[in-house]
Amino acid sequence: MPLRVIILSAMWGLLSTVFVRPWFYLAIKKKNIKNEYGFLDTVDSSNFSKDKVFICEAIIFIIVFLYSIIHYLVFSCRYNIYGSFVIIMIVAFMQLIHNNPNKSSYFIFLIVFLCSFIFWIEDGIREGEIIIPFERVEEVDFSSQKYKIEKDENNENTTVAEATLYFSNDAIKSAFNVNNVSDPVVSNDRIIYSVSGGKNGLGIVYIRTNNPSKAYFVSCKYSLGVSQIRKFYPDDKLVEVKIAMDNNNVPYGIYAVAERKFLEQYRVEKYILMNLTDGELTEYTLDKLPKFVTEK
Repeated sequence: MPLRVIILSAMWGLLSTVFVRPWFYLAIKKKNIKNEYGFLDTVDSSNFSKDKVFICEAIIFIIVFLYSIIHYLVFSCRYNIYGSFVIIMIVAFMQLIHNNPNKSSYFIFLIVFLCSFIFWIEDGIREGEIIIPFERVEEVDFSSQKYKIEKDENNENTTVAEATLYFSNDAIKSAFNVNNVSDPVVSNDRIIYSVSGGKNGLGIVYIRTNNPSKAYFVSCKYSLGVSQIRKFYPDDKLVEVKIAMDNNNVPYGIYAVAERKFLEQYRVEKYILMNLTDGELTEYTLDKLPKFVTEK
């Protein structure tokens, strides 16, 4: 787990509690926490002891801390303000409303919430304007539903062989005994499906467009997903582009790295190729991308 994620999550967890409010400690020192602790005015703070308060705040810290971990690692959000708008809203609620429920707190929380929400929406709109110069194919069909399964001498690559084939997503699932199949992409004279689950597990199925009588399975350790490379690019906008294969049938995940200045459009400055068999990352500018990436 990246150290930066742990530090950020701990910071958000702490900011969600009264532990960062010096006047709260002053109230405890004076043994008077009335009007200093409550939840939407539903808690009679006069009945809270110091121990109960600290236990409650410790629970809040743990909840926000764990959510932050999930937010950055599972949802693959950036480790900066652009990836933290939801957490900022949570922290504002817990700090302003839960810990100090009064009119001024409601007003400040509303301002923080609206600003965070507006910037979050604006960033999403800008994200939708990112131009990726690669096409995606939704479905590829041939003519027959018949197939048979073969394996090479190393028992590594599964082959479906027949004179003519019907390669739909369902046919790929059945032929290769997998549970999940992505829509295909066309790259370097290959029709490529990303598959996972079942007996074969994570891998790539590809069909040569000049020989559509066979389909091949290549086992992978990695899939196309931002979460796998986020720790290497903590502040950048990462966009999954597609999967491609080189002339040696090695599959690569392609990602666009988009950068922006505040309130400006995103610009794709470079691309990342990730070898899906060993996880190796290589950076390219658009004009330097390998030929097998840019050609169908």
